Amino acid sequence: MKSACLLLCSLLLCYQLYAQEEKHHEIAVAIGHAHISKGLNESGDRKWLIAASWSLDYNYNFNKKWSLGLHNDIILDDFEVEREEKVINRSFPVSSCLVGAFRPVEKLAVMLGAGGEFASGESFFLGRIGVEYGVELPKSWELSPGITYDIKFNGYDTWVVSLGIGKKF
Repeated sequence: MKSACLLLCSLLLCYQLYAQEEKHHEIAVAIGHAHISKGLNESGDRKWLIAASWSLDYNYNFNKKWSLGLHNDIILDDFEVEREEKVINRSFPVSSCLVGAFRPVEKLAVMLGAGGEFASGESFFLGRIGVEYGVELPKSWELSPGITYDIKFNGYDTWVVSLGIGKKF
């Protein structure tokens, strides 16, 4: 009995030593184009506006299918939007969202989250949906093109096309 227990412990120890540890944490930075609905041009006409954006994201991967993250974005522009026949000035708005992601297939992530957009003057509660496709690179790096859609309740909507680079650790 003692030798069987010793053999079992030895096998488990060897298995543990050769098991590859999953990396649960990921941090990523992305550059994108934000497409802003209800925007106003210089002459006051309503139109879609396009502005540069950056994002900094942290994700915790529970397993290969599920993750939870904090996604932070900034639109690099001053602009005006129309809401209920009122003009709202937005100056470099920052969004922060708690986002859950599900991977139905290995590299594709479908995201759903909620958070807020903050800028001088007025802040908005927002809901976010999106998709990302992760292309694995050497040494735990990942390239991720993505599309997200933000619904700013009682405000305006944006969708962002982005390209990110992330590191798993």
